[in-house]
Amino acid sequence: MNMTEMAAEVYTITNRPDLIAETSAALRKATIKLHSIDYFPRDMAEVALNIPTPGNAVQIDVSTTLTRFRAIAYIRDNTSPATGQPNKVFANIDARALLDDYSLVRTNVWYQGGQVININSSTTVSALLVGYYQNPIITPVGSYSSWIATEYPFAIIEEAASSIFGMIGNAEMARFYMQQSAANVQLLRQNYLEGVAR
Repeated sequence: MNMTEMAAEVYTITNRPDLIAETSAALRKATIKLHSIDYFPRDMAEVALNIPTPGNAVQIDVSTTLTRFRAIAYIRDNTSPATGQPNKVFANIDARALLDDYSLVRTNVWYQGGQVININSSTTVSALLVGYYQNPIITPVGSYSSWIATEYPFAIIEEAASSIFGMIGNAEMARFYMQQSAANVQLLRQNYLEGVAR
């Protein structure tokens, strides 16, 4: 469903078609919330990056390089993919653990500092393959995009309805739709988390 269709469903549930802006905001909030409950394979994107100045220490600015960035899934050295050999995958570390027990800088690792991903490699890196989780597009008009809205729209609709009922002071209905939303979260995790049937 698109935003207009989901808004119509929320109006039907809440009987408040006058709350246009509030319903739109509740739908956008519900969309972000449901995508953020876990790391769904459908939220993952993969991008190949060429490093302008190859080296052992590489930085990636996520705000300009990774569209709608939410979290890193993996970073792989992609320097010579033509060899057919798998290249190393960099391990994630806490920035405070950059030095090992001998006060030497760890290699083949990455850590995030603000909007920058820092990579320390044992070899020169000229290309990377980055897998990361994206946020959905929640622009209300035109470019709204969410696989949950397509596959399981009532998860978003019922979460938004709960918010609207809470806003207008109907605690009983807000609580009911919050329970529905909790069940929807369980079904989303059960059906979409693995990416394959069990």
